[in-house]
Amino acid sequence: AAIEATLGLVFDELHGQIRWMVYEAGFLILCVALARRWVPQSVAEGDPMSAAKATYLRRLFAYSATYYALWLAADVLIVNGVDAGWAIRMVPNQLYYGFWVVFAYGSFFSAAGDGEKAAR
Repeated sequence: AAIEATLGLVFDELHGQIRWMVYEAGFLILCVALARRWVPQSVAEGDPMSAAKATYLRRLFAYSATYYALWLAADVLIVNGVDAGWAIRMVPNQLYYGFWVVFAYGSFFSAAGDGEKAAR
């Protein structure tokens, strides 16, 4: 709300999608920051299962960053009057609502397998 109020002081009229764009950009930045800062710190040196955990977390953050970036790009188009933005929004909607669990489940077992291979 504070960011929206600040933007309201700068711009005479704010498009209704601005609130969502701020949220999308913020979460995109959070995903990238956590993947780059927090994940490496959570890896124990030489522990293959810890490395598998890091791989899994990076995959989840990359997946989330992807649909938030697509939502943001779609909203930029919508705010600029490009109707294709509404069609583009369907892709991240499907990634989030339709495929998140499938991706997380598949990535978990893939990353665990990577850890088991490294342990051998």
